[in-house]
Amino acid sequence: MIRSKVSFAVCLLVWAASAAAQVTVELPLEGWYRPGRYMPVRITVADTAGAAEEQLILRGAGAVSTSLYVQGGRGAAMVPWMAAERLGEAAYRWRGRDVPLELPLRVMDSQQRLVGLTGTDRAAARGLFPHHNVLTVWLDPARPIAPPAAAWTVLDGVLLDSAAAGRIDEPALQTLLSAGTTVAVAADNPPHRGWPWQREGGLWVLRPQIAGPADGMANPAVYTPVGSWSPGAPASLRRRAAFLGLIVCLLVLGACLLRPRAAVLALLGVSAAATAGIGLWAARQTPVVWQGGDVLVYPDGPAQRDTWRYYAALRPTRAGVEWESLTWPIFAGRLQARMADMLLRCDESGRPIEFTFDVKSGMKLAMLTRTVAPAAAAEQAQTPVTSPLHPLVRGIYLRPGLAVAGQRPAAWPAWPTIVCTTRPSSP
Repeated sequence: MIRSKVSFAVCLLVWAASAAAQVTVELPLEGWYRPGRYMPVRITVADTAGAAEEQLILRGAGAVSTSLYVQGGRGAAMVPWMAAERLGEAAYRWRGRDVPLELPLRVMDSQQRLVGLTGTDRAAARGLFPHHNVLTVWLDPARPIAPPAAAWTVLDGVLLDSAAAGRIDEPALQTLLSAGTTVAVAADNPPHRGWPWQREGGLWVLRPQIAGPADGMANPAVYTPVGSWSPGAPASLRRRAAFLGLIVCLLVLGACLLRPRAAVLALLGVSAAATAGIGLWAARQTPVVWQGGDVLVYPDGPAQRDTWRYYAALRPTRAGVEWESLTWPIFAGRLQARMADMLLRCDESGRPIEFTFDVKSGMKLAMLTRTVAPAAAAEQAQTPVTSPLHPLVRGIYLRPGLAVAGQRPAAWPAWPTIVCTTRPSSP
């Protein structure tokens, strides 16, 4: 009996060692992270006995889990991993088993700023944030921002030489700016000249003036717009249900016009068919409903668009939301984050494709998607402002010099789009 227990323990140790040898997890930014931001994690899988398609899941206490699809047991990709709070123990799940990870995770405080460098000195990096404690990490000059760019949004700044800057395409630059990352280039001319670069000493610098939440940190204030929302079936679904009910009523009336014996058989047939048909139709309807709208911000710099979506469910379910640009879940608190059990699914290249999460009865979950673009003329806005997002905008978007100019109509079912500009206004 003792020998069998020892043999079993040895088998477990051998399996764990084998699994660890098959999977490598690395942190390119020396383990620095900030709650609410994505950090890059490089995952390498090498297993000749792999199946056609498998999934590796990176987990951590206090983190939003990230999964990577692996084809044929082999793969290597950078993925984004987000800490919702201070991280605890980390592990990856591979082939149904959890393998603990010993990662050098180091959380930043509010006075620290993380800057990625290529070919420039640390003193120049400190000049980007003169009033903060600047931490510097070296980036790979050949691929300073390896895709997906969202994985690198934990960086408060990047300081690149001319060659490295030329290897960052415009979508990657746009993603970094959407996260509020300061981009500096040591060159005679700036890359991607459509952006409002400013000359600071020997550097070309882009400092996005982001309004609203800076990251996905838990914030109960973002749920103000849906505080009184009682989720129900969408109007389109109710109309289809009423139409089906009308058809059933007509069939029942038609059956009643038949002779008594035939009428009974017809009614039984109509009832059975209606019950089965309506049941199948109802099962195919998604229980997930949403409300939300956009906020447009025109500061002195890149224009910003924030898309807010609030999700709820008519019955408990596992929901899926497609990834669009740079997206953060924003939880009301720690308990909600744990109840949601959120997973960011990435394809075999590490590109995010979808969030999946649990929606309990009475639960609402906020998602924020942000994009920035070169400065443009502010869109015409109307008053008064009736969008449910207005209290949220007044509470966490406005700052001296930035005001609500009005709103624009949006396609149903979205709320009207709120427009903020640097022009003084007080609707």
